[in-house]
Amino acid sequence: MKLFLKLFIIGTSLLSHCHLFSQEPFEDKVYISNSNGNKISIYDTITGAVTTTVDIGGTSTELALTTDGKQLYILKNKSIYVLDAVTQKEIIEHNLGNSTPEFIAITPDGSSVYVTATNLKEPSAKLYIINTATQQINNKTLNPIISPTQPGQIFKARGIAITQDGQKAYAIYNDNKKPANSQTICVIIDINNGNTINHQDDFIIHANDLITIPNQTKIYGCHQKDPLLAIIATIDNSLNTSPILKQVRRFAAQTKLPIVYGITGSSKVGNITLIDANDNSSIGFSTIPGNAWCIALSRNGTELYVTDNVNNQFFIVVVPQDGIIPATPLFSTISLNDQTPTGTPWGVVAGPSSLSPKVVVLPPTNLKGKVINKHCKKRNITVHLTWDSSPDPTVVSYNVYRFNKLIGTVSSNSTLEFNDHNRKKNRSYIYKVRALNAVDDKSNPISVTVKT
Repeated sequence: MKLFLKLFIIGTSLLSHCHLFSQEPFEDKVYISNSNGNKISIYDTITGAVTTTVDIGGTSTELALTTDGKQLYILKNKSIYVLDAVTQKEIIEHNLGNSTPEFIAITPDGSSVYVTATNLKEPSAKLYIINTATQQINNKTLNPIISPTQPGQIFKARGIAITQDGQKAYAIYNDNKKPANSQTICVIIDINNGNTINHQDDFIIHANDLITIPNQTKIYGCHQKDPLLAIIATIDNSLNTSPILKQVRRFAAQTKLPIVYGITGSSKVGNITLIDANDNSSIGFSTIPGNAWCIALSRNGTELYVTDNVNNQFFIVVVPQDGIIPATPLFSTISLNDQTPTGTPWGVVAGPSSLSPKVVVLPPTNLKGKVINKHCKKRNITVHLTWDSSPDPTVVSYNVYRFNKLIGTVSSNSTLEFNDHNRKKNRSYIYKVRALNAVDDKSNPISVTVKT
């Protein structure tokens, strides 16, 4: 009996330990919105693949996730959609009438969601506050603090940020003129009672995104046209500006290092500007291909997720331990063509990690594909793939996929190439390559599209 009881206790302890390190449905996920389709994509950081899409019945832009990772707030054209990240089912959809939600922030304790909104039929600035426990929504019209100074003037809602102590929210509203002669107003709201504390009618920068800088008493704002950084001191609400290397559109900030990442891009090149949060200066910048649109940082600070809203993909950029991303960074490209063929990725947000230990395998680079016998008839066409080795010394082989189907494995000790025979003419084939270590841990994939 004593032996049985002892074995039972040990077995229960082991089961508890296994459960402690298991992956919950809402863990290890990255969410990507879609401004040209009804589905959001969910990327699993453990499997290294987009495992799920959720139809939310309309296009979407900005995203925000509660601290516990269980509620995802999605801004749609005229509504705020709330998704249960555990069940991946709708909790509620808040209809905003004629108002279009623009930017979103969540209080540090996860109790409230703040959304700035634009109503083109009214010359007023809108702010919506949602209680995450009850889903009760409060609609605030910020007139007469924000009111038109001339006929036809309409204020467009921009970024919002909440101080680290959860006491104040800062919301930006730009009028509908061009930045050179427009008016920008910063409204400061008391989180405790929802009342307006103050407002800056002479905000000297045409701001877009705002971000609270961890472990500091300041908020950064980006300029929509120029390489300028706005710095709001949350102690006295004073504003200063600082020149930076590149104009930025969105921010992400390290929580344990004084480093902020800002992105912008064109159809061919994306820039990641590194900013020293201590003195507001530029550290340097990195480049990735494609139109860098929105950005998120993994909660452990080791990966940046960047959407490309021109090429229907997103990037996973490796962040070194010191937070300084090199000029030519290591990154993976994740295509969304299989899940949302006509998609336009927009917002991105990363959820919490599970407690299970993870092995990070660095991906290979420079995947290229070409047709080597294009003039052959019918199906006798061969696609030749080449790539550069992973910088990870533990890699022993590479898996090759066509449309996510495994079609071959190449040893790391051999020439890194693969021939895919019997392809059809006038087709587009998507290939991916993953690096593997000796225990079959896989890297994120790199991909290339080859037209025959």
